[in-house]
Amino acid sequence: MSESILEMEDGLQRANKRKMEDLRKNAQSPFLAWAIILGLVALWHTHIETVVPRPYLDEFFHVQQAELYLQGRYFEWHPKITTPPGL
Repeated sequence: MSESILEMEDGLQRANKRKMEDLRKNAQSPFLAWAIILGLVALWHTHIETVVPRPYLDEFFHVQQAELYLQGRYFEWHPKITTPPGL
């Protein structure tokens, strides 16, 4: 009878060890996923900066508008910006 208890304990220990190994493997998955996502974003950003290195379309006017906003001039609006405030 004591042999069967020892066998059960041994089996439980092996099962727990496998579960812990599975948990460790699964814990690494989110980090790998984030690393892949960040790598793709960096690659995309580099590509966009290469293709369009300067402000495009009305971005130049948005920079001027942001500067006005940071100066506290909230009610001044650049007439060339077509997007309503807050969008």
